[in-house]
Amino acid sequence: MGYGETKDHVLLVLSFSLFCCMMGVGVISPILPLYAVQMGASGTLLGLVFGAFSMSRLFCSLVSGSMADRLERKTLILFGLSIYTISSLAYLFVESAWHLVAIRFFNGLGSAFVVPVAMSIGSDVSEEGEEGAFFGSLQMALFAGIGAGPLISGLLTDWLGVQAPFLVMTAMTLVALTGIALWLPKGLPVSPSGKGGDLSVYSALLKDPVLRRVYVYRFSTALGRGSMLMFLPLIATELDLSFVKVGVILSTVSIATSLFQKYTGGLADRFPKNRLVLVAGVLSSVTLFSMPLLRSFPALLLGALVFGIGTAIGAPSITSLAAIRGRDFGTGRAMGFFNISFGLGMMSGPILAGYIRDAGILSSPFVPIGIILLTASSFFILDRPFRAVGISSGREECVSG
Repeated sequence: MGYGETKDHVLLVLSFSLFCCMMGVGVISPILPLYAVQMGASGTLLGLVFGAFSMSRLFCSLVSGSMADRLERKTLILFGLSIYTISSLAYLFVESAWHLVAIRFFNGLGSAFVVPVAMSIGSDVSEEGEEGAFFGSLQMALFAGIGAGPLISGLLTDWLGVQAPFLVMTAMTLVALTGIALWLPKGLPVSPSGKGGDLSVYSALLKDPVLRRVYVYRFSTALGRGSMLMFLPLIATELDLSFVKVGVILSTVSIATSLFQKYTGGLADRFPKNRLVLVAGVLSSVTLFSMPLLRSFPALLLGALVFGIGTAIGAPSITSLAAIRGRDFGTGRAMGFFNISFGLGMMSGPILAGYIRDAGILSSPFVPIGIILLTASSFFILDRPFRAVGISSGREECVSG
């Protein structure tokens, strides 16, 4: 199998498995906040139910990123998906909100060995100058799974009851596990891991002018996404919307993100990546600012659509920036930290939003979170930091400096 065939085969296998895995995760999104409330969770404990996943993924990504630069990556992904599948079954036996916190912790552990390792594989097998197209396709499958999950969840919950989505989650993660076991090749190329131990490499990652901006932006977008995932179902419930409509709203965010990446992935290889990230950040921030004004199903649907499009514009570019610069430090650790930034945001978003709601500081948590995202986006205004390290705006070769 030639290099081009290997790249296409790996992209297909990773896309299929990530779609199945993320569909399993997405299928419980609409009901998890409501399920936690039924188990006695308050605003802050509700935030912990969501935050436990990201907290676990955060710390475990430090380990998985380092291991991905040294060990067989297929084995790592299989380990992560096995944890995912087992912990998914545990949802059927929950008796309190604290049980949910524990299960989400193990879900996060599994996630730390799936998505960042898959991204590190993509960083090493994608061709220079075509990272945007590769990650646009890979993340299109990922977000399609996340988006399809809530849509199916609404139908399952309305027709079969609240436990049906958890059964589907278990089944889909098992399918993803089978796909990786059967079709992902072993011995894929691995970039140099960089000199020094983990601490020195992670320090270098944070000192890099491009990666520092990438990680801050990644954190900020996750902050907004995490708060939306928790509060949109609650807002919809306050408006007496059905589970199906709640699922449609959440699905719209991810499906829009998925579909538009088919086009924005190519744009990331032809135009300055930092400018696409800037446009995406501004659009997403404006959407967050408008959330308190959206008080009907069509309005919430429109807000979800615009936020999804904003994410799609920036996602291939921000991931490509991390992949290109990560080749100098070890893509496992670079993409692991990329995942950590996302995990920090997904953990902090619900907790911060829950605290703001409980304390009555503001009527909506979306406004301060939107300000944070807008500030992070402003770091991408200037082209100079990106040109200084040799990141091109077109399809010419990207030379790291």
